[in-house]
Amino acid sequence: MDRPISEREQRNDRRKRWWRLSLIPILLLLAFWLLKTFISPSAQKDDFRIATIELGDMESTVSASGLILPAYEVLLNAPITADIKAAHFRNGDRIRTGDLILELDAEITRLNYEQLRNQLELKKNNVGILKLKYDKNLQDLEADDTIMSLRLNNLESLLRDEQNLQSIGGSSAENLEQAQMKLEIARWEKRKLENELAFQKKSLPKEKYNLELEVQIQDKKLKELGKKVNETQVKAPQEGVITWINRSIGKKVNEGEELVRLA
Repeated sequence: MDRPISEREQRNDRRKRWWRLSLIPILLLLAFWLLKTFISPSAQKDDFRIATIELGDMESTVSASGLILPAYEVLLNAPITADIKAAHFRNGDRIRTGDLILELDAEITRLNYEQLRNQLELKKNNVGILKLKYDKNLQDLEADDTIMSLRLNNLESLLRDEQNLQSIGGSSAENLEQAQMKLEIARWEKRKLENELAFQKKSLPKEKYNLELEVQIQDKKLKELGKKVNETQVKAPQEGVITWINRSIGKKVNEGEELVRLA
């Protein structure tokens, strides 16, 4: 059976709840103080250097010893086999784009160039002559074929006349045989002429093409040789410094041999 709770017990109960609620903030403050004590930094503010970061290049000076190599090198080689004629710079000289560094003796190469150019002109003329020859041969063969056709028509007419004469006794068998023989020979001659005409129409254009191809090959060789002649004036392709140069005046250098290094 339930009994009524006295006023005193109720006050004690309220007092206990109040102490419990008061104890929680105290415990939290105590815990915060202990945590702050354990994790407090050991360094002082004066131990740090504070600066504002700005955008820009970072520079640093480093002392070192060793061999300095250029980031890139340009090698200039001899375009032809020739003697060194002149050298206008030395090792360590700074040059600009287009400066004349070395000169090679290109006299023999120029003579070869002129000879090759004359041969090219001769072949070009031969192409023109061959075209004229081709047109003339075709016209002659076509004219001969027309004449042969007329001759065949005439022989066929003579054969018919001989056949009519023989039928009435006005011609001999020998005359008829001769007319037939002449007609047969003329027919074979026409076939031969037509074969020759067909052959010329096929062969002459090919012969002309072969000669034109030789002209193209010769023209290409001429341009390459002309370029090499121009390259005997060894010029700087860009600005830089000469790290090595062959200054042996009068010395013969072979095609592809190194002449200058630029850095």
